[in-house]
Amino acid sequence: MINVDIIADSISPKGDRVTTFILEYPRFIHSELMTHRVFSRNCASSRAIPIQAQIELAKQNLVIPVWTGKKKGMQGEVIYDDYLLKEADIVWMDAFKAAISAAEKLDRLGIHKQNANRLLEPFVHMKTILTGTDFTNFFNLRCHKDAQPEMQALAYAMRDSYQESKPKELNYGEWHLPFIDPASKDTLDIKKLISVSCCAQVSYRKNDISIDKALSIVDRLVTSDRLHASPFEHVCRPLTEEDTPRGNLKGWHQYRTDVEEGIA
Repeated sequence: MINVDIIADSISPKGDRVTTFILEYPRFIHSELMTHRVFSRNCASSRAIPIQAQIELAKQNLVIPVWTGKKKGMQGEVIYDDYLLKEADIVWMDAFKAAISAAEKLDRLGIHKQNANRLLEPFVHMKTILTGTDFTNFFNLRCHKDAQPEMQALAYAMRDSYQESKPKELNYGEWHLPFIDPASKDTLDIKKLISVSCCAQVSYRKNDISIDKALSIVDRLVTSDRLHASPFEHVCRPLTEEDTPRGNLKGWHQYRTDVEEGIA
């Protein structure tokens, strides 16, 4: 299953566009998405989801690969033979059952989810929030027959959504705020904190938009012995002449910069 939604899409006075996606895709293609360094990303983590919850998620929405035939090179040919597809599915299901059994045994031994859940990763979907300003290279590489079929499906769905979406025009001083309702009466500072909180909550596969939850999560992100800054990257405003360009979003000043400089 591939799910693609644009949750925020903005364009600056200079014409620089920033787009935030919520994506769901097979976890085994996650490493391919991570090779594109121009994106800001936060992802659901195997380390954050309880073992039994991960098993139930897999059962409810099991990943089954697009089967391809063995040949030289990185790209196999998609298989259409019904008998071969059925046999491959049987082998995959046997592997899934074995992974569940092993994960549950580790759970009973008292092994942490960050270890046991790794066995389940080939069978689960990944949820990711992704923000970027330059998708050209990604679409060129991944909307292509040489890409893995599941990666192609994700890239084509993203490209279609991107082309159909109409970005909102933002003026200087206005902010790109994923998850925030434009009709919200909260102050700008509160909106930024809630937006950051929701971006961070992707790790838990849940979404609490309350102010209390936002304050709790942001406090943990900034007051531990290490700054966890990646969720602040999705929140941004148009870059002005006075700003020094930083970060990975062209034409946009990221909230992360303010947090790192202590002026949030």
